[in-house]
Amino acid sequence: MTSSVQTASGKHYEKTLKGLRQVLPDTVVNDAISRSGLPTHVSADERVAIDQLMALTDHLARETKDPLLLLRAFSRLDYTPSMLRSSFLGNTRTLMDAVRLIQRYLMLDTGIAQIDLDIEKGQATIRLLLSCQSDCFVYQPEAILYALQRTLTGLGLKSLDRIFLCRTLQEDDALEHWFGVPIVFGASDYGIQFQALELARAIGWSGDSLRSLARRERRLIRLNTHHQWTGSVITLLEVLLRHGKGSIDDCARLLAVSRRTLQRRIKSEGPGYRSVLRQTRQHMALRHLADGYALDTVALLVGYQQTAQFYRAFQAWFGQSPGEYCVDHGIQSDRLMVTSYHHPDTF
Repeated sequence: MTSSVQTASGKHYEKTLKGLRQVLPDTVVNDAISRSGLPTHVSADERVAIDQLMALTDHLARETKDPLLLLRAFSRLDYTPSMLRSSFLGNTRTLMDAVRLIQRYLMLDTGIAQIDLDIEKGQATIRLLLSCQSDCFVYQPEAILYALQRTLTGLGLKSLDRIFLCRTLQEDDALEHWFGVPIVFGASDYGIQFQALELARAIGWSGDSLRSLARRERRLIRLNTHHQWTGSVITLLEVLLRHGKGSIDDCARLLAVSRRTLQRRIKSEGPGYRSVLRQTRQHMALRHLADGYALDTVALLVGYQQTAQFYRAFQAWFGQSPGEYCVDHGIQSDRLMVTSYHHPDTF
């Protein structure tokens, strides 16, 4: 990071204030903001010091004698599919896509939290990892985990099995009321567990919010002096290719740099743009085949207008046809999720 001070995004700060104003009088929230030294309003590109934000929410929780205050505030935010579609999550096609993007951006937003995904014995577990621990009265990790749960259910997650909380004190089943599923108290990590098959669930919308995605990548670049540009390019390519695009000029424009600058950045990290493009297509092709998409659909998703072009490329990459690969890896045709796909007309 360009600064040693931990910060949250302006958007996260504004959402936190919005939720707090839904559960507390404006005068109470405004007074706490004034005493914290925080501004009453920031832009999405500004950053807010985490210690000040945590002090603000903790002060309000203590004042109201409500450790669940932040969770209540987050419960008032919008997790509807229409809102999620307008965010960077509008670029996702499956729940796995969404988890991967949340994993990429959660620290950028919150300044203190990131997630890991573990898959074992048919169970998927999303673990919440905190970069700092505090003695706050307010239930901060539970609130973030709750917002993550609501986001996943808004994206279409149907069956949640259990929630893991590090906290050992269970207060009158209040937390179980909010999460709505069994809770394992005293766990080693905070987490959400559900059936791994849910990760392949198709999200029922088309179109993309590519500009929203690009804005987040530009923020990552600004905040990290050692940013991995290849990661940003791959993130954009996975959406651009669905539109039949994916040139270095497309990526440079979205990242607000010149073609030459982007070429130099990528080359400093590895073999160059063409290799990044090829490897991205390869990984996408294998992932979509494993998810059971039809061959013509996979071809379009990785940027080939003609299935025959994709077939020849796949043969050159892996030394076997897509059909042979599916047979070797036990991918059955009755697992097809989509039988056709068309490039969206716009970004």
